[in-house]
Amino acid sequence: EGQITNALNYAEQMLSHIPSTASAHFITDITLCHAWFLQLSGDISGAMEGYNKGVKSAYAHEDIKLIADARSLRGALHSYIGDFSEALDDLVTAQGLYESLNLTGWANINLTDIATSFRRYGDPESAIKYYQKLKELYLKNGNMDQVAGVTSDIGLALDEIGEHEQAIENFRFSYQYFKDHKYKLVAAINATNIAYSLIQLNRLQEAENYLKEAALDITEKEPGAYSFMKLFMAKILYQQALYPEALTELASAENAFRTMHNDRGLVQLLQLK
Repeated sequence: EGQITNALNYAEQMLSHIPSTASAHFITDITLCHAWFLQLSGDISGAMEGYNKGVKSAYAHEDIKLIADARSLRGALHSYIGDFSEALDDLVTAQGLYESLNLTGWANINLTDIATSFRRYGDPESAIKYYQKLKELYLKNGNMDQVAGVTSDIGLALDEIGEHEQAIENFRFSYQYFKDHKYKLVAAINATNIAYSLIQLNRLQEAENYLKEAALDITEKEPGAYSFMKLFMAKILYQQALYPEALTELASAENAFRTMHNDRGLVQLLQLK
């Protein structure tokens, strides 16, 4: 949290004191950096405004790399908030540009966002095909951080098709990897994912234990993770017929979902409410 705040402050200083000799590439790039840190801090409207500005500037200066970057960032944000047609338009365009520039690493990251968009849009089978392709590539290259990340993504897609036991296996691999390597927040997010799968299997006590552990590292300052953690706890309380307590958890989750403009999560919440 402190590093995000420092980075955001630094980016704002750079934008406020752009030297006269600065290139258009630099100005567009720092604009995108600023927008990215706005997104991480929970300012979705500000982030989208920055990405739109970055896209416009990159096209105006015919900067192919930054067109790809801007549309990849904007597409991922569109996907997160549930604007899937806009997301895939941006992400597919970015994919073609990254591949034409032979920027394999960025193309792989962008491909993950394409797969995630398919999953969120309701096509988890296609998403799994993309994720598996990326996992094999990362394993071949020995990129274990990325292996753990995409393994968790596969778990999310498996949940979508009802393969909850298999999803738990994927989440537990990622959870343990990130825990062992001191990525506390990412491990906590995987703990919430495990909890969701356990809830689907009606293993409520196990799920509650994982959520309580996750709550040690996920705070309101991480609204993306906090919203789902609170929603899943509400699901448990609802199934235990503890309705007032469930509504209290939903109130916290709703604030976070609305902060993040996450309509996908908000729909789940409102159904339960």
